[in-house]
This record gives sequence, structure tokens and C-alpha cells, in this order.
Amino acid sequence: MNVERTKEVLEALVSFDTVSRNSNLDLIAWVEGYLDRLGVAHARVYDETGQKSNLWATIGPADVPGYILSGHTDVVPVDDQAWTDSPFKLTERDGKLYGRGSTDMKGYVACCLAAVPDMLGGNLKKPLHLAMSYDEEVGCWGVRRMIPKIIEGVAASGRTLLTELEAKKILALYGIPTVPTKLAASEDEAVREAKCISFPVVLKVHSEIVTHKTEAGGVRLHLANETEVREAFRAIAASVTAKADGEAFLG
Repeated sequence: MNVERTKEVLEALVSFDTVSRNSNLDLIAWVEGYLDRLGVAHARVYDETGQKSNLWATIGPADVPGYILSGHTDVVPVDDQAWTDSPFKLTERDGKLYGRGSTDMKGYVACCLAAVPDMLGGNLKKPLHLAMSYDEEVGCWGVRRMIPKIIEGVAASGRTLLTELEAKKILALYGIPTVPTKLAASEDEAVREAKCISFPVVLKVHSEIVTHKTEAGGVRLHLANETEVREAFRAIAASVTAKADGEAFLG
């Protein structure tokens, strides 16, 4: 991560007064200019007034499932607050950066944008989608208008069904609680994610083809330790490959 580039991007983002009652179009235009200079295509998804917009951009192959890096561009008000410095001017003091949204959530957006050159040079096998939304602070309204982008990505890959992970992303965008779910493409990744979630865990096959996971031997329950996770990963891979085909098992 290029820290100086991140700070430069954050300084620009903080300078826009995107309190939820205001338009965020000037900030979106700045981000578009930044992406244009890097040769990254992007698309706006407006609200019903045309005064606010989400921004969607894809880095890497667009015809396979990937990951969404989602952050909101609006911030909470600064009215009647005693700021030492201007809330819309990034200030560095004692190794800390101050400004409205520097943490929630323009800091995250700045990190994502600053990493774009590395993403472009990373020979990505799966795409990274940048999803920047409006009106998160007043109800997460903006991000819901980006749901069609997920559906479009599925259609572009020639599929008619969502994977479990894709379906849960959509549910999450509507604020519907889901069980924490992680994607692991290898045994080591499965163990690492299981430890993060904490045992016991469940392993299910990740596939764009297999819809009835149990029938394909793609589910293992009540896994209590690393050894059981590794054994379950290998068993699922073998069963799904045998009962479906070699390309059915993705993790």
C-alpha cells in the first residue's frame, strides 16, 4: 500500500462536503477523473433526483465472479460541533489524520482507490469491483441501486443462477442478516478462515454449476478443528469433481 498516495486521495475526498443532505456529484466526478487517468472504466448509478450517484468500477476480468470493495461517500453532519480545524480539510497531527469522514468511510475508499495501480499490475484472476455509494448514513439507500450490477456480472458470465456468496451479498445490501461466509480456494485458506470465524464451522462447496450441494457431497457439518476442516475440504473437492465435473469445484 502506498501511504502517501492514500493520504493524497483522502485529502481530496475529505475536501468535498458530502454530508448526506448534499449532493455527492463533485466527489464522484473527482473519482472518475482519477480512474480515467488510470484507464479504468466506470459507471454512475443515480438516485431518483439525479443529484446523487453511486459509482461502479471493475478491475480485472469482468466475466468471472469476484469481490466487491464497497464504501459510502456521504458523511454525518458537523453542525454545532467544535472542530479545532476545518472538518473538510484533512489535517495531520501527531501521526493522525483528522477530517470529517477520514475514518467513516472516506479513509477506506481512499485506501481502495490508492491501491488501484497495484490492482492493475496484479494480473488478477478474479475481478475487484469498486462500489461507492451515497446515503449510507441515512438508511443505506444508495447501495441498493447497485444490486443490478451484481446481476449484470452474473449474466455476463453466461450464468442464470447466483452462487451462495453472490446471493448473500444482495441480502446484505438490503440489511438482511446472513451467516458469516468466507470463500476459500485451498485447504490452507479454509483453515485460516475457519480460525477467524471460530470452530465449529461448516464447509460447503463453492460452485457456479452445482446447485444441490448435499446431493453432490458438497456439505460437511460440525467441523471442530483444523484436521477436520482439511479432511472435509479434500472430501468435498473429490466428491463434487466426481459427481459433477472438473470445473464445478471452485472452493
